[in-house]
Amino acid sequence: EVTDARIDKMYAEQVSLQQSNDEVSIAHILFDTQEEAQAVYDAIMEGASFESMARAHSKDTTTRMENGHLGYVSPNDQPAPFPVYIADTQAGEVSKPFQSADGWHILKVKDRRTRAPKTRDEMRPEIVTFLTLNQISKILRELRTKAVIQDGGPGAVSPPATPLSLDGGAAQPDEI
Repeated sequence: EVTDARIDKMYAEQVSLQQSNDEVSIAHILFDTQEEAQAVYDAIMEGASFESMARAHSKDTTTRMENGHLGYVSPNDQPAPFPVYIADTQAGEVSKPFQSADGWHILKVKDRRTRAPKTRDEMRPEIVTFLTLNQISKILRELRTKAVIQDGGPGAVSPPATPLSLDGGAAQPDEI
């Protein structure tokens, strides 16, 4: 029951899901306190360059000399609350200060791009496996619902008349 039509349908669904997962080029400035973050945010809103503020004020020694640049990232792979602030900030804009486990941040979304989806041929083995396992699961479910379990009959093993004890002998009623 794994047909080309079903593979094409599943492929179309997967492509639509992949396209919603974009990549975003971001930069950030890390601060110890909310007050520091707010002061630098206010300066940026008044015209100061995000990049110069990152070099001058960021506590992140890894990205400070790179103008706070973190590169292209998948928003959903970032720790909370970054995905929310990435989603709420348009390309070229700067987020309001927010707190994470590392401290206070100001985030700049530099660019957004969508990853090209895998081709049908690249995804075909995964889709065939999924559809096959899905079909097997349906068959097993159907067999389980139609199965009739009978007690006894030829070859049935009946429970021992006397319960067995752990030492190998028959247990006495007062031992149970």
